Amino acid sequence: MDRNIRLAYVIGTLRNSWFWLGVWILFYLSITNYAGIGIVESTLFFTAIILEVPTGAIADMLGKRISK
Repeated sequence: MDRNIRLAYVIGTLRNSWFWLGVWILFYLSITNYAGIGIVESTLFFTAIILEVPTGAIADMLGKRISK
């Protein structure tokens, strides 16, 4: 049990430390330039926002009765 808790902390720390961002940028630069990276990232960001708002409203309307 203690091993799992320590492992969860390590994974959470590495995941939230943004080490992957350097690799992500280098991957995108092999395909496009900085303007293309901006377009792709902004498209992903705004799409996520647009899709998350309706799902949050649906979850508020349905409540816990469906998600059991």
